[in-house]
Amino acid sequence: MASSIRERAVTALVTRLKNQVKGAPSGVVSSGSGELAEYDFHWDAVVRYPLGDKEQQMHYALAVLEIDETKSEQIQTVNSLLNLELNFRVFLRAGDEPAEKLNSILMNIQRQIRSDITLGGLIIDIRETGNVHTVESFEDRQVEGSVFVTLQYKHAENDPREQIPGSVPS
Repeated sequence: MASSIRERAVTALVTRLKNQVKGAPSGVVSSGSGELAEYDFHWDAVVRYPLGDKEQQMHYALAVLEIDETKSEQIQTVNSLLNLELNFRVFLRAGDEPAEKLNSILMNIQRQIRSDITLGGLIIDIRETGNVHTVESFEDRQVEGSVFVTLQYKHAENDPREQIPGSVPS
């Protein structure tokens, strides 16, 4: 059975995050050098459920959580805005500065989001709407937080699997 555009889009985002390779080009050109910037790390786990005990043991863990969705109908079309939370938890290593590590994590997530805003032609756009984070204390040796994003896509009025021709920018 074919899956919905929503499911295919979330799966594409999860796959992109899972495939992030430390040292690999990000697909985003660095404004200073004009060269492709590299990723600082790779995720040890990217899951679609809240981070649990298993993920607590990993150095870099990320959960992609679907929060809510709003829909508006037009003629034979449904406009959808799907809100996601990208919740991360990272353990610091000796010598890591918590604020610097936090900013590195946020930067890498933002670069992943912006590297292909249509997720391979599945959606109209993906945008970061904000983020929250905590560094309890230096002794905690971990940083955690969330990046909130909104996916915008359209589907046929009577079939959430059917993409509307011309609805995705080329």
